Amino acid sequence: MSDKFSNKISVIVPLYNVEKYIINCISSLTNQTYQNIEIILIDDGSTDNSGRICKKLAQEDHRIIYLRKENGGVSSARNLGLQYATGSYIGFVDSDDYISKTMYENLLKRLLETNADIAETDFALIDNRFTKKKRKKIQKVLNKEEAIREFLSGNVVENNLVIKLFKKTVIANLKFKEDVIVGEDMLFSLQALQNSDRVTVDTTNADYFYVVRSNSTMNTITEKDIDNLSILEQEFKKIDIPQLKSYLEAKLIREKVKFVSRVLISNKAHLYSDIIDRYLQEVRHYSIKNMINFLSSKHCLTITIMKISPKLYTLLYKVFQKQ
Repeated sequence: MSDKFSNKISVIVPLYNVEKYIINCISSLTNQTYQNIEIILIDDGSTDNSGRICKKLAQEDHRIIYLRKENGGVSSARNLGLQYATGSYIGFVDSDDYISKTMYENLLKRLLETNADIAETDFALIDNRFTKKKRKKIQKVLNKEEAIREFLSGNVVENNLVIKLFKKTVIANLKFKEDVIVGEDMLFSLQALQNSDRVTVDTTNADYFYVVRSNSTMNTITEKDIDNLSILEQEFKKIDIPQLKSYLEAKLIREKVKFVSRVLISNKAHLYSDIIDRYLQEVRHYSIKNMINFLSSKHCLTITIMKISPKLYTLLYKVFQKQ
């Protein structure tokens, strides 16, 4: 890469009560092979030692900026980070995760080589039982329509912000929806894709390590999840690209199936019976032709089993989880 470190990367890290994880996270950022980065730590009102740890690290490394705010959620913390970011490129990292030492050098190199606006790598799931790389090897450069299509189908472009590097110009006028608790990555990514001309994806290596925590918001279900799906439907209606209509419908079906799945597995169906019944009706009426054309084989199998019997789906899920 010519003039290797001339392009500053701003990395935004929202944090809340992560004293057990934050040092590992920040160390993975300060030890990047690409050194021209600013690390913006947004403390969302932590009540543990997270703030003290971050202040100390900020005193030791001039690239670290520590900001504290009242608790308002991940989206509000990220929005504050965007206000302070001075880099030409923007990345996001969650405070309980960590990254490979070459992640940002690799992503920036791909952006510059392909003249893309967004670069994406792969991630691995880390928990007490296993380390699992998310995807098979993919190396693609996509135009806007291709990228949105692959994002909606879930085949190439992921929802996750944290495995992406954005040109600042692509997201300069975007804000995270602060009333969305789960799915904020998806909405922001979709808006960024609409602002982009080219996206590069390389999943040869897993550069981001997602630490699975039992108390993660992804493991809880609230009324907000239903609200989020309604917001997602409204956002999809704003996309005026006729050839993507079927992909948008498929994405909504996938998200509703995901919600139903989470509710069934958590044994909370009795709390959401009306919405579950409505979503299952939509799933049952979703045509086999559209399933084959617009969904992966994995999603087709999930929907088929759910069409046959939600109880069977729950049973099979729990059986396979024990293996």
